Amino acid sequence: MGAYGGNQYKSMPYLSIPLPWYEQNSIINVPENYGKIQDAINSADDGDTIVVAPGTYVENVNFRGKNILLTSHYLFDEDVSFINTTIIDGSKPLFPDTASVVIFMNGEENTAILQGFTITGGKGTKFFDGYFVLNGGGINIFHSSPTIRHNIIAFNEAIDPVGVSYLAGGGIGANNSGAIISNNIIYKNKSDRGSGVLLGPNPELTFRNNIVAYNINYPDGTGQGGMWLRGDQGKFINNTIAFNSSGIGLRNDPIVNIENCIIYGNNTGSSKPQIFNSGIISITNTNIEGGWAGEGNIDESPLFIENTPLILQDDSPCIDKGDTSTASNDWEDPDNPGFALSPALGTLRNDMGAYGGNQYKSMPFSSMEITRIEEENGTTPNKFVLSQNYPNPFNPSTLINYSIPDNSFVTIKVYDLLGKEVATLVNEEKPFGNYAVEFDGSDLSSGVYFYRMQAGGFLNIKKFILLR
Repeated sequence: MGAYGGNQYKSMPYLSIPLPWYEQNSIINVPENYGKIQDAINSADDGDTIVVAPGTYVENVNFRGKNILLTSHYLFDEDVSFINTTIIDGSKPLFPDTASVVIFMNGEENTAILQGFTITGGKGTKFFDGYFVLNGGGINIFHSSPTIRHNIIAFNEAIDPVGVSYLAGGGIGANNSGAIISNNIIYKNKSDRGSGVLLGPNPELTFRNNIVAYNINYPDGTGQGGMWLRGDQGKFINNTIAFNSSGIGLRNDPIVNIENCIIYGNNTGSSKPQIFNSGIISITNTNIEGGWAGEGNIDESPLFIENTPLILQDDSPCIDKGDTSTASNDWEDPDNPGFALSPALGTLRNDMGAYGGNQYKSMPFSSMEITRIEEENGTTPNKFVLSQNYPNPFNPSTLINYSIPDNSFVTIKVYDLLGKEVATLVNEEKPFGNYAVEFDGSDLSSGVYFYRMQAGGFLNIKKFILLR
């Protein structure tokens, strides 16, 4: 029976036909096959796929030179909910000087892929690069070239100065790398410099369709809050760098080419522009606050939709203002030929910012919420808002954002499933504005809880989950 039966299959011509990828390589499931992601990586061979089920995995992950795909269930149908619910929490490292959530330091190539996770709780890795440095709170990349795509990289830090010459890359640190970093939200990370992203000399690196927002300089809030570029860079296309505690800092006179980006609303202090220090900087088709010489550049408010991950309003000046080449076009809406597929807008011409072009595949950001847009756009809140906490699920702490349009007595309390009050987070008069309050559930058991906000006639209740 079968293809090799009989005497007519002469010389076995099928043997050189490659098998499909899923027969050539292994699929390893976490936690079904291994309870920890690192154990799965240790068992894997190049080309294998590790699929991680939703949940919170408290560990620090090292690819150890393996060129493998590490992915959440986002792999199967690009459902972005799996990005929010598959969390790698690096807050409890085995060794305090190796505390990045994910490490690539063993020559990994572009086929080493990290996809579809929330990366949080990291504190960076100390290593020697001519002198001791602390880099990469969330992800540390050194002499390696992985692919980092479709992730949320948030609430990481590189702030411990002990024994190091500089601290950088609260969210991501990449040095001497040809990495592909695309379709990520990098926000609310902390460091002395490059609070969102540190990019060392990386002339072969690709950084595109990323949101870098709300990253915080520590301790003084005046450094390179969004990004710190140390040396020449590769492709820097269709990114949104906004509302960081400062903009993009340069060192070592780098050659940097920036296309189709939005660089706006970063807190630059009294004298610094959005991009500061010297270098050979080419910027085209970019909305940059304060302006910049170059073809197609503008200086106008981007007009983001409030309470969204920096999605543009219909009347944004950034629509159809990117590169005019058809190779850079936005995805086409199949139901509306000639027009862009949401969240891109307008015709097919590239939109400035993270949603423009044809590389943000499947719009992974569309269900994710970044708050405080109203305040950062220069306006006061015009309604009461209680936002969903982040991260959720959480362990052990999470952040709750809320807005009030006028002076109000605000109460925010936490309850368990039986309706028993377990914490009071806010109980005082507040002036109008946008706020954030942290809830620490260290003394509580895993489970479903509710938080309730009341202010004037406003009442709202949201559910959140503590997972240990």
